[in-house]
Amino acid sequence: MIKEKRKPISVSDHKRFTCFEYENETSPGYQLGDILYKEYPEEDNPEDTMEPEIGVVIQTFEDGDVRTDMWGMSCDDEVSQATLVQIKKYRPSLMEYLLIK
Repeated sequence: MIKEKRKPISVSDHKRFTCFEYENETSPGYQLGDILYKEYPEEDNPEDTMEPEIGVVIQTFEDGDVRTDMWGMSCDDEVSQATLVQIKKYRPSLMEYLLIK
């Protein structure tokens, strides 16, 4: 899967979306507060497919994995940087917290 490089969109304060104080490692990819988009693959039964989700990065790891506030752990190939259109559609409540780099 080839990922399109986009300008990162993040929140101004990622701690607003955490329940704990996480230990973080320097990540080669996404940073704390980045907003990510995750699609769920269509399985055998199309009625059971989940809508895509928008999550805020709340923990980073040196191997590139991240933890988000919505779905937990993900590796780099499971997610992409969210666009404004995706944020407005799937999690519009984040709009007031955005920081566009």
